[in-house]
Amino acid sequence: MAKNRKTVSKTSSGSITIAEEEQWRLVRESGVLTKVKSDQDAKPSSESEPEDTPSPLAEEIFNASVVIMPMTFFLIMMTILIHHQYAKHPTLRDISDRLLNTFPIMSVFMFYMPPVCDNMAIYHPST
Repeated sequence: MAKNRKTVSKTSSGSITIAEEEQWRLVRESGVLTKVKSDQDAKPSSESEPEDTPSPLAEEIFNASVVIMPMTFFLIMMTILIHHQYAKHPTLRDISDRLLNTFPIMSVFMFYMPPVCDNMAIYHPST
């Protein structure tokens, strides 16, 4: 047993110097390395989750734009059809005037509109 024991020397300042092999043996036996590795493995996965999920404001803007774009095209189509109903050809100015007057108000309504599709069975096939 005395042969396996490494000698520990004391320096003049009072600190203890341990051989490198003995230091590694103590680190391996204490399990410090496995704790550090598991902590490092856990941190990147928890940090990447917030990056993967969009912010609530970004989701709201996306949901609003998904509704605003088709409604805008519908508005343009109805403007063209109304002009054709009266045997007139719409100009770019007529369409842009209609959009400039209606688009901002329509965007605000669509952004603050409560989500209608959340309770529909189409989007929740398990129910």
